[in-house]
Order: sequence, then C-alpha cells, then structure tokens
Amino acid sequence: MRPFIRNGDFITVSPVKNPSLKIGDVVFYSTSENNVAVHRVINKCRENGNMNLVIKGDASFSSPEKVDMQNALGKVVAIERNGHRIKTERGLARLINFIYFRLSFIIKIPIFLSKIPSLFNPNLFVKKSADSLHSVAEKYNSAEEVEFHSQLISEGLEEWERNIIERYMKPKAKLLDVGCGAGREAIALVKMGFEVMGIDISPNMVAKATENAKKEGLNISFKVQSVTDIDCPAKYFDYVLFSREVYSYIPTKKLRIETLKKIRDILKPDGILVFSAYYKDRRLFSRLNIMGFFRRIRNFFLKEKFDSEPGDLMVRYVSSVSNPKKLNFCHFFFSFKEILEEVRMAGLKTMEGENSGVWVVKP
Repeated sequence: MRPFIRNGDFITVSPVKNPSLKIGDVVFYSTSENNVAVHRVINKCRENGNMNLVIKGDASFSSPEKVDMQNALGKVVAIERNGHRIKTERGLARLINFIYFRLSFIIKIPIFLSKIPSLFNPNLFVKKSADSLHSVAEKYNSAEEVEFHSQLISEGLEEWERNIIERYMKPKAKLLDVGCGAGREAIALVKMGFEVMGIDISPNMVAKATENAKKEGLNISFKVQSVTDIDCPAKYFDYVLFSREVYSYIPTKKLRIETLKKIRDILKPDGILVFSAYYKDRRLFSRLNIMGFFRRIRNFFLKEKFDSEPGDLMVRYVSSVSNPKKLNFCHFFFSFKEILEEVRMAGLKTMEGENSGVWVVKP
C-alpha cells in the first residue's frame, strides 16, 4: 500500500466548521512554522481548554503532531489523479480512506524495508569529531544555503529571539553571535543597539554576512571560526547567542561541555548564554536507535572506532533548499534532562529552558 495522497495528486479542499472534523479525516492545516500541510487526523485531545487535533501522515515514521483545531483550514474532499477525479466522501473512495486510516501501519512496512540498505551507507556514519564539524561547514558553505539564509535578513529576529532579548538583555552591551550565518541575527541586533561580533564555521556564510552588513550600512565584525575553537578574551562578552539549534551541530558530549566551559570563561560574571537544540522521541525502531545499534556493532568488531553517541545522525536537510546528497552531522537530544546535565557539568546555572527548550544560562 502507498499513502492515500501521492506525489502529483491535485486535491480539492472544502472549508469546514472545525467541530465537524472527525478522526480519519484528511485535513489541510497551517503549521507552527506558518506553512501548510495535509495529513490525517488520528485523534483529538483537549489541553488548557482548547481542542487539538492529533495529526500524522499515513506513511510517516515521525511522532504525531498536535495542531490547534483553529489551524485546520479545511478537509480534503476530492483527489485528481492521472486525469481522474476521486471524491473521497463517497462510495468506494470513502471505504478506501477508512481502510488507510485503520491499516496505515501496513503502508510503512515496504517503506521501512526499502530504507534498510541505506542504513549501511558509510556516509551516514559519524567518524571523528573533526569530520563531523567539517560536514556542517561544507553543508552551510554551499551556494544554495548561503543564498537561502541571506534572504532571511529581511525577516529580522524570530519571535522567540525577540522575547528572550527583551526579557534578559540590554542594548549597548557586547554580544557574540554563534553560527551567524548570513547575518540575520547580527544585523537585527546591531540595529537594536548591541555591539555584535559574529562567528560561523562556513567561510562563504561569513563572506555573505559581511556583504549584507555593508549593504545595511553597518560595520559588524564577522569571523570564520568554530565555537569549539573560540579564543576570545576572558570576561569579555555580556551575552552569547547561539543561532537556532547550532548547539546540536557540536559532536560528542565531551566537546559540548568543553565548549560551554569556554563560553562561561568569555562571559562576564553577570553574563548570559542563550541556545537551543534539536530533540527527538526515544522510539525503539527509530532511525536514531537503529543507526546507533549498527555503530556499536561496528565499533565492537573493528579497530577503527567511530566517535558516535546515542542521538548522533547524518542529516540531509537543514533548510528547504538543502541538497540531500550532501550530508551533515547533527545530534538529537532525547530529553531536556540531557542538556541540563551538560549545562551543570560545564559549571553553568539555568535561568530558563527546562520546560521551553530555549536555554538561558549564566556562569
């Protein structure tokens, strides 16, 4: 069986009153990233007085997504495939839709089997820490990533970034922007009155950030440097801000803790570090667990060991324009407790993060 809606299908969406949506319906909805998606309702739940839809794709191996009922834009009522129009609310099509809902796990069996050979692709395995960092630099150094991140300049700070800055930071202070990319955060922060220095592991990103700052008439210091090799003066910065989930691009727990210690040393006594990371559910047959199992087997039998830990993965996408053939390292955390442990082992104290996932810590 293949997914109910396939690549190349044209769908017809009918507006519906939210309460009329039922379990099993295929809905068209807006996501938390202000995109739109089409997935199936597998359950409903009420949280804090609001009714949420629990949504998941028929062929998806990821965890279900909770969507506020108000974000449901409509229900799929027809599919046009190969010139034929199929009304999903009538006759045989409705029965097939019901079967897909009840037996969606069958769809995943051939998909899972087709992915098994890829698990042995040597490019998916993490080797040395330096190799992992190099893969991140290469990914973000590509022309498509540089251009994509450059286009984000006009968007300025994201809402969560602005909230953190307004609550914890004061302008005219020294701020280090880690993973500065093409300059989105740095340019916005300088306009707010901060004295900013940006570092990034990708030379092309740094060159583009410098160019973008000049276009804005701003003189911002950008430097090609990995945060793992940071060599700034002690007690120099008031604030350090990691761009989005850059923390997940640092390989091995040991190196992440060492990096946090270096950040602690360059912060002033009352300074603040802000960062976030990627998370995944700990599922028995997830790609993370399967890859981790094969790495442990390989390390047991062969002399050449891999610097690999649970949660390490080589990913294909870091943006909507990523080249899937160029892989880069990324570490996924299974819980907030894992990060909390690293923060404490680095001698830092948490101000926020144990519930929100956006970590605000201090020396």
